[in-house]
Order: sequence, then C-alpha cells, then structure tokens
Amino acid sequence: MKWIMVVLIGVIIIGIIGFSSIFSFQTEEHEQPGEGETIGIEEQEKKEIEGEEQENAGETSNIQLDGEWTRNLLNYTGSLIITNATEKDFSFKLGVVAGGNVGSIEGKADRSLETATWADAESGCELSFELTENKITIEQNNACEYWGGAGTFFYGEYDKGGVSIETDLVKQGVLNESEDALFRGIVGDDYDLYLENISSYFDLEDRDKLGTRVVAGFIRGIAPSNGGIIMVNEKHVYAAVTDSENSVIRYHTNDPTYQDKLPYTITEWREGIMFEEVVFE
Repeated sequence: MKWIMVVLIGVIIIGIIGFSSIFSFQTEEHEQPGEGETIGIEEQEKKEIEGEEQENAGETSNIQLDGEWTRNLLNYTGSLIITNATEKDFSFKLGVVAGGNVGSIEGKADRSLETATWADAESGCELSFELTENKITIEQNNACEYWGGAGTFFYGEYDKGGVSIETDLVKQGVLNESEDALFRGIVGDDYDLYLENISSYFDLEDRDKLGTRVVAGFIRGIAPSNGGIIMVNEKHVYAAVTDSENSVIRYHTNDPTYQDKLPYTITEWREGIMFEEVVFE
C-alpha cells in the first residue's frame, strides 16, 4: 500500500513540474513581438528619422542667401552677391581684390542643405560654400588662381552685408601693442595712411644702427605709389608713408636728431617710391 502511495505522489509531482514548464514557455513565447509588431517598430523608427531630416531641411531653407556678403580683410576685400536662391541652387557674382589686382567669378552653384558647390570644367576651378545665417565660408582649389590677378584669392569668410573693417597695425601683424601705442602718439591722424599702405610687409635691416626694428610694406600691384616704412624701438619712431592723393611722402619721428633729416634706412627705401617731395611732420 505504501509503495502505491509513493508512486501516486511521484506522478502528481511530475505532472505539476511539466505543467509549470509549459506555462512558462508559453508566457515567454507570448512576450516576444510578432512579425507585425516588428514591422511596426521599424516603420516608427523610419518615420522618426525622416522627421529629423525634414526638420533639418526646414532650418536650412530659412537661411536668406540673396543679397550682399563681404570678406572684410584690409586691402584684400571680397564681395559675394547672391541672387535667385532656392533649395537646389543660387546664382552668384564673386569679386575680390589684392591691393591693385582684382579677380572675379560668376556662375550658378548647386546647393544641398547647408553646402553648395561650383566647378568650371575648362579651368578646373572648384568652389565650395558653407552656408549659415550670418556667414558664408568659401574654399577653393589652386586652379581658381586662373580667375584672378597676382595675389588674389577667393577663399575666406564672407559676412552678411557690406564692407565693415575694424583693424589696426597690431591685428595686421605689423606692430606689437607697445610699439603701436608709441607709434599712434607720434603719427596722429596719419595712422590710417600707414594702415592702408602697409599691406604686404617684410623686415629690413636697421642701416643706421639706431636699435630699431624695421618693417616696410606696400600695396600689391601699386607699390611705387603706395607704401610705408616704420623704424621703432622702445623710445623712438622713424616712419615714412606715401600720400598718393597729394603725391608726397610724409615723415614722422620723435627723435630731435632726425627731426629735419631722414635716416639712411628710410632714404634707401625711398628710392623705390615714385614721389620725391618729403613732408616733415
């Protein structure tokens, strides 16, 4: 009798365990998404991605490209005029200067969201445009030199609007801050003459042994009529600059010894200038 009871209890236990296993398997199977549910998730993710792309495209389309954009570099200004801008393309006229030399390109750029490109098959010139609300950045390849005079270039940052240049001889790399402060106090209102005429610059030797640093410069393409030279140390300035409007050379110094005569370094520089008259300020 006892062994019969043991057998019955064993059968009951096995049955309970088997039922639990089947129930657990069915539950796990039920929790897995079906084929239709998987497709639904994929479609939802696709819609979210498309929505983000449309949102980004909408932001780009709000950029007002039509109008004037300017590269504000002293003596190397650039003008970009854009017309008929759409989501796909825009027409442009690009003009630049390098001193007295000029360059220009005109065409229609292909636009894609926040970028645009233009290429000329004949010259191989390629331009790329990075478009933002207040600034357009242009890059070029070397073949674009075909479209401009010596020293001209089209790359750079073009700000929305017309010319607005705020610079000085420190920002131009000609003088350091202490030199510039001393220099301003001596040349006064003629400071802008030096700023405008010393565009491309280089170092010269102090032939007078005055312990000065010597920097000379010119405007590319019109050097004989537009140039300047600065000799500066901790105490003194000796400087000369062309005034092409009045066809003279203006000379400035705070050294009494050279108040009425030019240092030899400046006299030598003067040989390359077309104006003979010197105005001692």
